[in-house]
Amino acid sequence: MQFLVEFFNSLDSRHWVLLITSIVSSVIALGLYFAKRRHDIKDKLFEKRHTSYKTFITKLDDMAKAARLDPTSLLKVVGEKMADVLTAEDEAASMKALADMNSAIYAQLDKALTPLLVAKSEINALMLDCSDQMLTYVTEYRVLAQNTIDEVQSCLDVLKPENAAYMQAQFEKMNNQNRAKAYDALTQKMILQMRKELQATYRQ
Repeated sequence: MQFLVEFFNSLDSRHWVLLITSIVSSVIALGLYFAKRRHDIKDKLFEKRHTSYKTFITKLDDMAKAARLDPTSLLKVVGEKMADVLTAEDEAASMKALADMNSAIYAQLDKALTPLLVAKSEINALMLDCSDQMLTYVTEYRVLAQNTIDEVQSCLDVLKPENAAYMQAQFEKMNNQNRAKAYDALTQKMILQMRKELQATYRQ
């Protein structure tokens, strides 16, 4: 301690200026370092969320289409294949036509549901990067997508190709307008929240 007192007493004005300048420069350098570090962290957070949100948004249109299963197109497939069933030459040909009808229906529904199945993996990735508020919306979307998949699967389990009226009723059930509206409303909430978060992150 005595050494420091003697040291400072021995300094003339020029040395004091140099000492103060060095201290100020060090403080400024530290300030710039932490400011840059904070800026880099903010940029990484922005880029990470931007990438996750952008990837998810590009899938939203496909997912929304999957929510609007068109019974007309399915019934068209049934009509075309049923004609083959009715004009079959024998029982074997009739059974083959029914099998072809089932395959065509399953293929069309599988194509329609593929975006929702893809969405499940996209949602899982999004849940790692999103905010708490966005997590609420993402969880709702995940439940909605799973309900759609389950509903279609339950309809497929009870399809009766030989009963056109019954099948039409099942297809109409899948074309749930309330579900489509729920997708639209939730999609708008998610997009607004994404914009809000990205703007807030960038401005911090």
